[in-house]
Amino acid sequence: MWQRIQTVYLSLAVLANILLMSGLPIMTATDSKVVYAKDDMLFFILILISTIDAFLSIFLFKKRKLQVFIGRIAILTAMIAVVKMLYTFLTVQKTLAHVSNIGMWMPLVFIVLVALANKAILRDEEKVRSADRIR
Repeated sequence: MWQRIQTVYLSLAVLANILLMSGLPIMTATDSKVVYAKDDMLFFILILISTIDAFLSIFLFKKRKLQVFIGRIAILTAMIAVVKMLYTFLTVQKTLAHVSNIGMWMPLVFIVLVALANKAILRDEEKVRSADRIR
């Protein structure tokens, strides 16, 4: 399981979201108001769902098609979370918020890592299919 690069990608993606949920600040307004993931319940739930999906995908290494499908669901929920985060940023921006905090970029890192994992999973599936053709 750990010898596959997609497992490493998925583990790093889960770690990125866990760091985000555990208290990395997403943005800071000029009035020193810090926004965390746990402050917005919808954003937190979306990040939690995408984290659980990516974590479950790690253990589905024998079912590659299902693993890719769950990875795509994780990407979709993370994208919805990014949209929600941008909406929050635009509403907080009235007080001149800035996004120098690393938490703002964690969902994007998650999306990239899960996309790389899906690409590696599909490459493995293609190798298995080509080996079946040879027999």
